[in-house]
Amino acid sequence: DECVTGTHTCSVTESCFNVQGGFRCLSFECPPNYRQAGEIRARVERSDTIRCVKSCQPNDIGCVLDPVHSVSHTVISLPTFREFTKPEEIVFLRTMSPAHSSPQLSSDIVFDILEGNVQNSFDIVKRQEHGMIVGVVRQVKPLIGSLNMVLKLAMNYVTSGVVSHRNIVNVHIFVSEFWF
Repeated sequence: DECVTGTHTCSVTESCFNVQGGFRCLSFECPPNYRQAGEIRARVERSDTIRCVKSCQPNDIGCVLDPVHSVSHTVISLPTFREFTKPEEIVFLRTMSPAHSSPQLSSDIVFDILEGNVQNSFDIVKRQEHGMIVGVVRQVKPLIGSLNMVLKLAMNYVTSGVVSHRNIVNVHIFVSEFWF
């Protein structure tokens, strides 16, 4: 692990992320009208997420009306699957919404893959875990590495048929050429 031993070549403005057979130097910036939430780390762990939250300028109506409330980046490393027999759960999109909401509210959470679904290799299933709604991203087809992709996901909060707000999650996936 070059990130732990310090033998990587990442600059001070980049995070080192270990992948099977090497490392990647990563740098994530928040889009305009967003600010980073939480601390900045020099090394990206497997479960780290860089999260940007909306931060509109006063009187910026376009920003205020944009339904996207947060944009996140997370990183995973996957092996090349030699014997792919069933879907592999790779990412969990946790919501703050209870699984059993009031029947008077006609609200729902809809998960969607917006971009980057190479060869339709991924899907999202919605389920309940510990009383909360969760979106589970699954790899449903094998991918042969070395391969890098960004899977752009959306958690849409829908009220009366309209998206009231949306959270975007960019999953940076590094598929190793190795199966182990």
